[in-house]
Amino acid sequence: MRAGLWGLGALASAALGALAVLILQVGSGLLPPLLVGAVISFLAFLVWPWSVLPAGILGGYLAAGALASHNLAVIVIIHAGIVLTGALAILVRRLLSPDSERRFKTVADIPMLVLAAVIVAGACYGLARGNEPYEVVVATYQLAVIPGYFFLATYSLGTVRRLRLAGTIFILGTVGLATAALPGLGGHVSLFSAMILPTLLVIVSTVGTWMRAAIVAAVVVLVIDIMLAGYRAVWLASAVALAIILLRGSARLRRGVVTALGISALVILGSAAFSTEIQRQSTFLTEKLASSPGYRGPEASVGLSVFFDSPFAGQGLGQTTPDVYLPTFQVTDVGPVYHVFWVGILANLGLVGVLALAWPLAVAVIAGLRARRDHSTAMTALTCGFVIAATFAGPTDGHWDLGLMPALILLMSQVGANRNTTPAKEVPPCSSNPRTETARPPDWVPLPSWSRTTRPTTSPRA
Repeated sequence: MRAGLWGLGALASAALGALAVLILQVGSGLLPPLLVGAVISFLAFLVWPWSVLPAGILGGYLAAGALASHNLAVIVIIHAGIVLTGALAILVRRLLSPDSERRFKTVADIPMLVLAAVIVAGACYGLARGNEPYEVVVATYQLAVIPGYFFLATYSLGTVRRLRLAGTIFILGTVGLATAALPGLGGHVSLFSAMILPTLLVIVSTVGTWMRAAIVAAVVVLVIDIMLAGYRAVWLASAVALAIILLRGSARLRRGVVTALGISALVILGSAAFSTEIQRQSTFLTEKLASSPGYRGPEASVGLSVFFDSPFAGQGLGQTTPDVYLPTFQVTDVGPVYHVFWVGILANLGLVGVLALAWPLAVAVIAGLRARRDHSTAMTALTCGFVIAATFAGPTDGHWDLGLMPALILLMSQVGANRNTTPAKEVPPCSSNPRTETARPPDWVPLPSWSRTTRPTTSPRA
């Protein structure tokens, strides 16, 4: 186990070193602020390991907006650097105190490891076929973020307390960013808004009146942010998630969803009646919705042609078709990143890649639907929405949500189930306090190896 941890540490250190080399190539002027940020992040993650993902998602977005200036390489460096720094901090915590940092094991661990192996094999295959090394790195990063975010979540969010802390930070940060976007003070964060909307809809049906009013107000802000952002893939993901929640959620959850969305619709319609800015934006969104996909269709046809030529394993990560005419772009190279995510996988990894990614997603979705808990249902619905929306989108920073969402499904369903079925703590027979006989041990106490049916018949002290 120690050897495996040292291996992971060496891998994370090598990845950070590669990022440092890339930073020097992009511009040495960025090195001082990025190094200072890395040191501060590393120290913070050592103290609060649950903050890695909120910092990587929200903090990466803010840092990229401040330093990147639409430079894609810098954006990737910032996001990957924060995540890798967090992984290194968690590894250091495990090496210093192995008993205090135990990863929560899930039923999707093996499928995700298989996916990681397929990605490594696809990168080697691409290099062997003569694909450009830079394109191989770009394509590998696009897919490696999926198992990367999955395992980082299961390492850093393995208790109910950590889930709540990370969720609270992410919700507050996203609502704040979405609120700033309403008067035009900031950019829309529709992807983040869509990620927390189902969770808030679950919470709104379980809290008191005043807290419910605050959450409904936050839901209204998120819905407006999602609508005004004009990101069709997020619209589709949100619509699919809401439809599944209404079909599979409890009666209480369905009532909360209908009430919150009804209030949101009334607020949006009322605001549109008095705000010329919202009217102008609504007209723009209507035109955008009716517009053609432009270059996406021809680009997808190129990727499918590549897949039909090599259906089993594709043409390796980094596959690129040079000198293709596309509307808007004129003559350009197509690949390895496609704006249709699944087409990109077919062209780069073929059926092997699609099956390798579909396996952990299917395992997580099935587990979430079987859990029959509102939080698990909400995360499962959102995962299905993102899987379908990936047909129409291929973000430059990768579909990391396809790694994070399955992890959250399994953590919410399995951590909650284990907590609800924790055996009662053993007490001496002479105890007269009825509360101590049903006391529940803290989340960090290791569970005994016996279950309720295999509990010894005699007292451990007998």
